[in-house]
Amino acid sequence: MGCTQSRMDDGGEQSKVIDKQLERDKQLKSKTTTIFLAGTGESGKSTVVKQLRLKYSDPYATNERLEYRSVILSNLVQSMMVILEAMPDLGVEFVSTEEEHWSKLVLDLPPMIDSLPQEAVSAITSLWRSKAVRECMTHSSKFQLNDSAPYFFENVQRFTVQNFVPTDDDILRARVRTTGIIEERFQVKDRIYKVLDVGGQRSERRKWISCFENVDVLLFLFATQEFDMMLYEDETQNRFVEAENLFGSISNSLWFRKSTLIVFFNKIDLFALKLQTVMLRDHLPEFAGPNTPESGLKYIQNRVMSLYHGAKPPYSHFTCATDTRGINVILSAVQDQINEDILKTAYMV
Repeated sequence: MGCTQSRMDDGGEQSKVIDKQLERDKQLKSKTTTIFLAGTGESGKSTVVKQLRLKYSDPYATNERLEYRSVILSNLVQSMMVILEAMPDLGVEFVSTEEEHWSKLVLDLPPMIDSLPQEAVSAITSLWRSKAVRECMTHSSKFQLNDSAPYFFENVQRFTVQNFVPTDDDILRARVRTTGIIEERFQVKDRIYKVLDVGGQRSERRKWISCFENVDVLLFLFATQEFDMMLYEDETQNRFVEAENLFGSISNSLWFRKSTLIVFFNKIDLFALKLQTVMLRDHLPEFAGPNTPESGLKYIQNRVMSLYHGAKPPYSHFTCATDTRGINVILSAVQDQINEDILKTAYMV
C-alpha cells in the first residue's frame, strides 16, 4: 500500500509540474506577437530586421561586424562586375585601353572575396570615375544591380584598409540573399516580438506557408522604385506587377483574415531619385499626376491598398529602410499600432 501511495503522490507532483509549465507557456504566448515579413526579393525585408536589431536588441559585437567584411567586399566586386558585363548590351564602350585593362582585372576577380589587392582597389576606384560606368548607371534598371552599389563604390577606400570594421550603415547595406525562413526575437518591455524573415524570390515562396499559422501581424514591403525593373529570377516579368500580384494574393488570404496588415512603401529615396530622369506614366500609364515623388507615392499607395479587401483596417507607411533615424520613428508608430490592435482584440474576446 505504501508503495502504491508513493506512486500516486509522484504522479500528482508530476501533473502539477506539467500544469505549471503549460500555464507558463500560455502566459508567454499571450505576451508574444508574431510578425511575418512578406514581399518580393530585394524589397527590404532583411534590412528591416537589421533595423529592429539595432533598435530593440544588443548592438553588433566586433566579431559580428568583422564577419560582414567579406560580404561587403563581395557586394562591391559583384556590383562592378554586373555593370561591366552589362556594357555590351547597352552599347557602352570604354574610351581608353587603360580602362579596358581595369575592366579585365575586375572581371578576373573571384566573386566571393575576403580581401582586395591594391591593384583591384585602384581599378574599381578608376572605373567608378569613368564616363562609361557612369553612363551604365543611368540605365541600371535594365540589369540586376544592387541598390547600394554607389554606396559601395564611394567607400571602396575605407572598405579596403587593413583594420576596417563595418559600421551600422555598412551592415544595413550589405546584401545577402535570404533563403529559407529566419526567425528573430526582440523583447520590448514585457512583450516579445517574433519576426519571421523569408526569401522573396519565387523559388522561396513555396516555403512561406509553414509560417502562416497564428500570425498576428502581416508586414508587407513594397519597393516603390521597381516600376521600371524586371525580376531577378524572371527578366520577362516587371517587379512592380509581381509585387502587386503577391500583395493582392497574400493580404486577402484566409490565413491572415485576423492579422493586422501593415504595408511599408519602401525605398522612397531611390524612387525620388529615379523620377529625376524617368517619367512614371511611361511605365504606369494610368498615373495622371505631376512627376513628383509626393504625387507618385500617393498614387502607388492608393493603387496597391485598393487590392486589399479585408475587414480589418490596414496601416501603411512610406519608408527608407536604410535610414535609421527615419525608420526608428516608423517602427515606434508600428509598435503603437500593434499594441492598439492587441487591446482591441482583447476587448472583443
